[in-house]
Amino acid sequence: MLIDNPDAKLLAGGTDLLVNMKHRVETPNFLVSIKGISGLDFTEQKNGALRIGALTSLKRIHRNPLVNERLPGLSQAASSVGSYHHQTMGTLGGNICQQNRCRYFNQSTWWRSARPLCFKAGGETCYVLSKESVCYSSYCGDVAPILIALDGRAILESAKTRREISVEDLFSGDGKDPLNLKAGEILTEVVIPEEATDGVSTYAKFANRDSIDFPIAGMGLWVSLKKKEVRVSFTAVDRRPVRAKGVEKFLSGKDLTPETLEEAVKIAAKEATPVKTAVTSPAHKRSADGITAKGRVDRRGQGREVMKQAIVLKINGDTHEVLVSTNQTLLEVLRDDLGLVGTKRGCDLGACGTCTVLLDAEGYLSCLTLAVDAVGKEITTIEGLSQDGDLHPIQRAFIDRGAIQCGFCTPGMVLTAKAILDEERKPTVEIVKKKMAGNLCRCTGYKKMLEAVMSVAEKTEGEE
Repeated sequence: MLIDNPDAKLLAGGTDLLVNMKHRVETPNFLVSIKGISGLDFTEQKNGALRIGALTSLKRIHRNPLVNERLPGLSQAASSVGSYHHQTMGTLGGNICQQNRCRYFNQSTWWRSARPLCFKAGGETCYVLSKESVCYSSYCGDVAPILIALDGRAILESAKTRREISVEDLFSGDGKDPLNLKAGEILTEVVIPEEATDGVSTYAKFANRDSIDFPIAGMGLWVSLKKKEVRVSFTAVDRRPVRAKGVEKFLSGKDLTPETLEEAVKIAAKEATPVKTAVTSPAHKRSADGITAKGRVDRRGQGREVMKQAIVLKINGDTHEVLVSTNQTLLEVLRDDLGLVGTKRGCDLGACGTCTVLLDAEGYLSCLTLAVDAVGKEITTIEGLSQDGDLHPIQRAFIDRGAIQCGFCTPGMVLTAKAILDEERKPTVEIVKKKMAGNLCRCTGYKKMLEAVMSVAEKTEGEE
């Protein structure tokens, strides 16, 4: 299908693609969902190497005991992506293969209507440097730089071929077409060599907030203390992940003393050539490279006919048969077709957590989940949380602690809290803060919400 339809796009987690489609910067004629392909969701050790399928969720990667023990840098990178919801929905392959970003590209249709389209969006000029027929958008993925530092390999497959290249060579350096994929190819697997587990790895992210934000700069680092060998890769500072070969050459063979690290910081700040693709200045990005190194050494269709199909959704224990468009989100179906308006529409771009629902007990952003992808899953909305008229303990705690306030974000907050407490039987305050950081409160009353969640956690722990 990808060969017959060059404009088709692959859909895995959807946390990048669906946002771009809502902004109309990507308008594929076809969406090819690969979620149902068996054999692409796995993490296994084989002949010493660690193999991870492209459809493995970021959450499962950073919670995997083998990854945590042997490759902590990969675990850190996976847990740095977006928020708890993005990690639940997002996949390894999707994060690696995400589109490049730029302040002139990642904007709404209304914002971009003030000038002709940029080159990446189909126009002629790159407004970053006022040049024609070139794109200087930045690659901002979190996982790729640590995989490059770990000397990871990418398995690429089509209907007839299978090839293996380094993760570093997967990136073209072309802002408009950032991946070196042949017609019909998809990323199916990442292989990390056994040698990588013999060293120390880490990932550091420099960003405005701990959750949701893309990195201003990010760095993957691998160090072999025995061989005195170092590999470093940066993200968000160029059109592709940047291998910091100057830093590697300087540090290799040396003891990591404070003096050598200070010199490495200066070299790191010169490795990339960032341009103003974001509100952050290039000078600040270069500075962030050094700081990071030191720290870690709404329109649809547009007139096209949209196919509809009948699907069956299991929501709050009840079965619903509904006719949906293939591009209709779960949020739209819940609110507009089924009248379950407890699920709120906030940013509609996956950045606020207001639309959170539970799919098989995990927190999902319903604004970025296609309804057809929720078939076969147990969907829980805020309406289904109480039982026989009795509020769920989390709901009751929100009332008792005065955590509801205006109430708009409350359903998403409550359901995210439930998912967290189902996963973490004895969570610390810091764990709850980090995992709920993807849920924004317009009243900014986070303290009472945190108290409510922790009161339920403490009560549950006391009952065990």
